[in-house]
Amino acid sequence: MRRITVRLLSLLLAIFFALTALGCGEPGTVTPGSGTASPGEDNGSRTELEDSQPEEIPDLETQEVLIDRDGVRVTFTGVENDDFWGVSLKFLMENEREDKSLTFSFDRMTINGYAVNTLFGTTVAAGKKSNESLSVSDSFFDTSGIISLDEVTFELTVSDTEDWTAEPVCKETLTVHPSGIGADEVRIPARKTFEGEQTVVDNDQMSFLILDTDPDGFWGYTLLVYAENKTDTALSFSWDNVSVNGFMSDPYFGTTLRAGTRGYFQISFLSSSFEENGITEVEEIEFTLRVTDADDWFADPVYREVKTYRP
Repeated sequence: MRRITVRLLSLLLAIFFALTALGCGEPGTVTPGSGTASPGEDNGSRTELEDSQPEEIPDLETQEVLIDRDGVRVTFTGVENDDFWGVSLKFLMENEREDKSLTFSFDRMTINGYAVNTLFGTTVAAGKKSNESLSVSDSFFDTSGIISLDEVTFELTVSDTEDWTAEPVCKETLTVHPSGIGADEVRIPARKTFEGEQTVVDNDQMSFLILDTDPDGFWGYTLLVYAENKTDTALSFSWDNVSVNGFMSDPYFGTTLRAGTRGYFQISFLSSSFEENGITEVEEIEFTLRVTDADDWFADPVYREVKTYRP
């Protein structure tokens, strides 16, 4: 899979990303919110931008080796703008092993601390190399307010292509600073605020807000939400037992945020589900917001509460 953008994912993985479901409130209702939530991590001297306006990300050619061990070599080779693909991050993947084909994949990517819904995977035969591009659509920058590629972080997993049950050959979190500024100077956009936004939960571990609704979204009734992980471990956010106006519904929401990161997500309900249940106006959405340690499936939930959202 050579180039997959957020724009293409909305087509190829529409059900997964468009039907992500989100929740809010306390047992009862969610709380109307105001003001701007600050990033959850201690950013030191990092700059939090307010009312930032996206500008064109400059092209870049470089040769920055991100990892070189265990027969795996990954080099960041630059940034390229394209009117169709958006902003492409370029990498050289090298399989220096002579005995096996390796599959390289990226996960949990963030740009300037904001989560990017993108998937990337490619297979490199034994002893071979491959130039790859991972593209991020312009809409991501418009939504997040990011004006420069200061910091790109992702989890690299390299696996034996022929044996998915084997332990990964390599699994590591990698970071690159394309704009050339230091880690303590990364420009992090402040969260956007919306009239009528409602706070689901906001504590020292996480924030979760419903920012806006679109009754006429592409797939149907759609929520725009914001989630933030303020802890030092990765957290997974999900919705369970969802009902709309008392009728069970099946929008799926699931996302993982690395420590100290945040993101905007869309949660959509299929129009057909509303039609089947005679729903013409959303009066309330009830759900269980479940937040868990993303790397320990057997741990007790970090947060689990039944919530009711009333637009």
